[in-house]
Amino acid sequence: MQKLDSCEGIKDILVCVTGLTPQVVTETLYALVVLQGRPWPAEIHLITSQEGAERARLDLLWPGTGQLWALWEQYGPGKKSSAPRCDDSTIHVIGQGLKPVGDLRTTADNEAAADTILDVVRGLTAEPGNRLHFSIAGGRKTMTYYLGYCASLLGRRGDSVSHVMVSAPFENMPSFFFPPKIPAVIHDRDNRPHSTTDAVIDLAPVPFIRLRGRVPPFLLTERHSFSNTVKLIDALENPHLSLTLTPSKEAGAALDCSVSVMEGASIRFPAKVFSLLWMFASISPDPETGAQMSSQNWRFKYMDTLMPVYRAITNEGARADRKELDLPRLTEVQFRNELDKLNKALRELIGPGVDKSFGVEVASNEKGGVHKAYTYRLRVPTNAIEMHGANLLHR
Repeated sequence: MQKLDSCEGIKDILVCVTGLTPQVVTETLYALVVLQGRPWPAEIHLITSQEGAERARLDLLWPGTGQLWALWEQYGPGKKSSAPRCDDSTIHVIGQGLKPVGDLRTTADNEAAADTILDVVRGLTAEPGNRLHFSIAGGRKTMTYYLGYCASLLGRRGDSVSHVMVSAPFENMPSFFFPPKIPAVIHDRDNRPHSTTDAVIDLAPVPFIRLRGRVPPFLLTERHSFSNTVKLIDALENPHLSLTLTPSKEAGAALDCSVSVMEGASIRFPAKVFSLLWMFASISPDPETGAQMSSQNWRFKYMDTLMPVYRAITNEGARADRKELDLPRLTEVQFRNELDKLNKALRELIGPGVDKSFGVEVASNEKGGVHKAYTYRLRVPTNAIEMHGANLLHR
């Protein structure tokens, strides 16, 4: 079989969920490297319970008897020093706070597993040079689901998912880890002998939809629980804006601003972006069109609503911000440019296409090819907008 070399600058990493049968690690490696000719991974990451971690250390990594080292010695291309890195730093034990989970027995245990798996996958996919292979053959069923789900949410082009399968009776033999180069006889639970030449290992690829491009950028870098991440992404399909002003704890700022798209998840927006959203949110909605402005009244709303908020956030008074936003000389074309910047900021902060749900729509009323007037409408339904802290602007 022709060997597939690892691309220059690419680090191959195997990610497995495991439980009480760490054999899935060596079985998956055997299928990937020996049967399919893929490059040996530089690292092997295991996500498991406390008991699963101990079994991995004893069965896979123990000096002299560890089956991972046995696999490398028989099929690896070089010295043990160049073997895949798999140690305590790559074994991720599921935990609730500082307490490791012995086994997944409760709802809280399963939630902790989901959070741990998401944290590991988020961190590994953040490195562009990492190419990940996710094995969903071990651990509890919920663990395999969560790993596959996280692969779909965060996986990139080049990442892959598989499930390893082992023929009977070897799949249930505690002493079977991979077919050795020199065939051996091993015994099953009923003490019946079997030759390892009869073992068949197959690796089933699992196609998955890569949704990373639709995930808000802040979820790719900030730590959120699994359930909160799912709720946030779901909330973006049905936008709900909560704009909040609070007294600032930082020197040089009068008020802090935050935007929440769901309870408990706030996003820091630049002062100008927040001020534009606040301006539209403060408009008395039209029952048919929602919060919108026209060429006739945009300037009044800009001066009357946006500027007090912007000044309060930046603590600039009427000096620098008047020059920056150029109130007396601001043309409608420049105002539309500011709205373009708002939509761009929303795309960068929340994700591509999100301005279709959260942004400002600009429409022109044309007659004979001449623009007579413009309307500006916030796409979020007015009944899905909340404003908090408006009283702080009048203190």
